[in-house]
Amino acid sequence: VGYSKFPDGTYIQWGFFAGDATTNSNKNATRQITFHSAFAGTAPVSVLITPASANYLNGFCVDNIAVTGFRVILMGALAANTTYASGFRWTAIGRWK
Repeated sequence: VGYSKFPDGTYIQWGFFAGDATTNSNKNATRQITFHSAFAGTAPVSVLITPASANYLNGFCVDNIAVTGFRVILMGALAANTTYASGFRWTAIGRWK
């Protein structure tokens, strides 16, 4: 996990989620990410997800973006109620002041 604060107020945070995810009956899994520190005022303007390696989860969706974190939905698994490698990197851009 890391971050950079720029004099103009731009705040970039990044991190890595490692581990496995077990899919639900819709063949999806979710992960909650908490930022190093909260963004100022409003939620980040951009959140980017990048898979860490090839796995059986075919897509990522970001929702519930807030000043303190966000939720990632890992989608497109081959089977329900199955555990898959689900590591991903994330980057969030917003304001610190």
